[in-house]
Amino acid sequence: MERLLEQRQPIRYRQRLCRVAAQLAALAGIFTSALGAHREARGWFHTGRLAASEAGDNQLEGALTVRSAIVSLYYGTPASAHEQAARARHILGNTIGPATTRGLLVEARALARMGRGDEALPLLRQAEDAFGRLTAEDRDDPAFGHTERQFLSHLGNAWTHLGRNEDAWQVQRRALDLYPPTEHLDPPLIHLDRATCLARGGEPEEAYRTATQALTALPDEHRTGMVTKYATDFSRTAGHAQLPAGKEFAELLRA
Repeated sequence: MERLLEQRQPIRYRQRLCRVAAQLAALAGIFTSALGAHREARGWFHTGRLAASEAGDNQLEGALTVRSAIVSLYYGTPASAHEQAARARHILGNTIGPATTRGLLVEARALARMGRGDEALPLLRQAEDAFGRLTAEDRDDPAFGHTERQFLSHLGNAWTHLGRNEDAWQVQRRALDLYPPTEHLDPPLIHLDRATCLARGGEPEEAYRTATQALTALPDEHRTGMVTKYATDFSRTAGHAQLPAGKEFAELLRA
């Protein structure tokens, strides 16, 4: 791909090549982010944004900006994630697509983590409306689309950080029902969100048990990257680390 882009090409061919390069960079960024290599993921998404911009594809450029915001949400700061998601919304304009729904949810989740729930709620309503207008093809593509299970997982995370435990659990149950047993990334994150709800609801023992089960159910090779980061974040906010279940969870993280 790099060799082809270095050669002189008619504009329409170069735009197609840039679009393919942007899509490949997006896939590389998604995989490296899931593995916990967030710096590499940011680099891939940055490269992809440049290629999408040269291709004149605003939707793809916006989607890559949203993906970068997701990296900031998990590995950086909510403020940075919010800024990037807002920038993506500007790039995407009024067009409704999967990048729109992802971006609105990232923006809402970031605001929820910053304690700005009043600003997050309208974005969640917009995201639900936009998701209802996606095509079947968009809902069937986990990389460049936005599947229902992904949408529900992210919505549940927003409700979790807004302190709406019952709303979160209803959405989390629906999401978990849609994931196959072979999926090893989103389901443990959903269970860790549930553990966060339990901890905030005054059930720390059950919270730690839920978090422990989320990790021990995973094959060892999948207990890395984003899942480990998520679990570590849970342990920092759950409190009551002196409880037997809390000590067991801490030992599991150190293993």
